[in-house]
Amino acid sequence: MKIANKLASILLLILILGTLVKPEPATAIDPTSTPTVIKRGTQTFTPTNTQTQTPTRTPTIVPSVTHSFNYDSNSYNGYWWYGMWTPGLPAFESQFMRMPGVSIGSAVFYAPDVMQAQIEYRGLSMDGMIGAVALPFCSEIGHSVWIMRPGLDWEGPYMVADCSRRNDLYGHIIWRDQVVEVDFDTAVRWGMARYGGQQNEGRWSALTGRLNHVLISMSSPEYYDGVIIDLTEYFLKHVTYAPLTEYRDQLQNYRTPEPGGYPEWLINGTWVSFP
Repeated sequence: MKIANKLASILLLILILGTLVKPEPATAIDPTSTPTVIKRGTQTFTPTNTQTQTPTRTPTIVPSVTHSFNYDSNSYNGYWWYGMWTPGLPAFESQFMRMPGVSIGSAVFYAPDVMQAQIEYRGLSMDGMIGAVALPFCSEIGHSVWIMRPGLDWEGPYMVADCSRRNDLYGHIIWRDQVVEVDFDTAVRWGMARYGGQQNEGRWSALTGRLNHVLISMSSPEYYDGVIIDLTEYFLKHVTYAPLTEYRDQLQNYRTPEPGGYPEWLINGTWVSFP
């Protein structure tokens, strides 16, 4: 019995880490093939608030979901994410959902050098950018965004260099109300972190874990029309969950963008771009 309990604990830990189901090799695709183009605005959503100034609102903490509580050691049927229940593994289509024009949520930050590593790996240009960020959806990598902190003006542009993993996507948006992760130097400039201090062997220290009520705009502030969409509501309306029988394509099949272009991804055997 003790051995069985120990084995069950090990399997549960593997599940939480997202490594229970390993991806299968992707189908070989002609590297010169023309990618499918998916533009912003393919999802329709009516915002519930149309405020004309930086809002302050209570984040969605316990959303209603249609998936049942069905824990059977299979992440496709739901899993625990840092102690919070996630009703299923979001489908690839949800991982590549497009961001609303302007959305609201919380900001957190990357440790030093992590964002720079993503910029280099993705082959992204930082010309004209004041920093780099990660957004929940991988479709936005290679795009630029503007950020407004509460009571301040818009700042940017920032290059989108990273995104949430599928098994983190629901937790980031719903349980953490997270709309953006900023690079460490931006976090220092915002007063969220510092170099030195008593944490992380004296290399750097966190001063605050998050900044609430942050706005993210996918276009230049001159086009801001005052419409703000709560990302938690938006995500819950559009998220779909992967079936156990899905084709587990490896998303490291990635093409760096051409000058002036956007990255391409091999998703379920097809190269796709998101201009």
